[in-house]
Amino acid sequence: MALINNTAEIKIYLPVSTSMVFERPKPFIDVAENEYLKAVTGKDFLAELNDYYEGSIQDNEEWNQALEYAQRAIVYLAWYEGFDVLNVSMKDTGFVRAENENNKSLFNYQEKNLRTAFSKTGFNSLEQLIVYMEENIDEFPTWKASDEYSEQKDYFINTAGRFTEIYNALRASRLVYMNILSDMTLAEDFDISPVIGPTLFTKMKTIIKDGTIDDTGNAAYKALLPYIQKPTAYYTVGRCVINLGANFQEKGLFFSSFEVIDKNAQKEVQDPGKTMELIDTANDAARKYKDALLDYLDANKDDIPEYADWIGDDPDTFDPAYNNVNKKIQRM
Repeated sequence: MALINNTAEIKIYLPVSTSMVFERPKPFIDVAENEYLKAVTGKDFLAELNDYYEGSIQDNEEWNQALEYAQRAIVYLAWYEGFDVLNVSMKDTGFVRAENENNKSLFNYQEKNLRTAFSKTGFNSLEQLIVYMEENIDEFPTWKASDEYSEQKDYFINTAGRFTEIYNALRASRLVYMNILSDMTLAEDFDISPVIGPTLFTKMKTIIKDGTIDDTGNAAYKALLPYIQKPTAYYTVGRCVINLGANFQEKGLFFSSFEVIDKNAQKEVQDPGKTMELIDTANDAARKYKDALLDYLDANKDDIPEYADWIGDDPDTFDPAYNNVNKKIQRM
């Protein structure tokens, strides 16, 4: 089973040489399909998409578009995964760089930029596939019934695109988004849940996951969601930036710049001071958005009974972020 089966199909998305032997990139095409595409579509939908691809009639507009996104992702992620191997020749004496008098190898910085481009295009194609299928969910019932689809709904911010709308430095990178999910879980559990209360927290999670947040009866909760998403995004940035780097590249380097030492070597330069400045800025924005969330909740508590019940009758003295547990002096 494969959605890319020959060089001509690769050339639709990447300008490779017509003379390229398909067996050379095929192992990495298999890796891209099985390790990346299957992770977001699930094996059942991937099998269904393969059946459509192999069928004699391909006249469904939505499935054709989904197939295009999937194939583009496979091609670019295959070259991302196989970049080093595809750039060398294997001789009896070992590996050698593919170079001759007419064709010189890329400089290191060019190789880095090219691999980054393969990664970005591949993962963003996965993001486009997810968003497109979400927008046309009734056309893809197998994906809708899958665990992979359900996992997309586990978070208040469930696409890289939405995260980027709030914090542009993410640049809609699906790879970076996947890498920050553990930090987003911490932000939701320890920064957001104490603010909105456990009952409302569970309510929001439930209607996001089952899709009923768009129902007319849940209009108040849908209006609330952006007020939750904004502090969630910035609290996540404050937590994850040390691991991923201030510029949010896939590799992650703190305000990295590159000094060319010679034509084929570079030195990565980091500025921890600017990294800490970014963390402070993110956390400051998160606190301000948290205050805006509280103001919104207080102004609309009559429409959000879970919050009204939680704060009780005296909201003026209510501080949801304070925890009396194990404190010598109790705040009443």
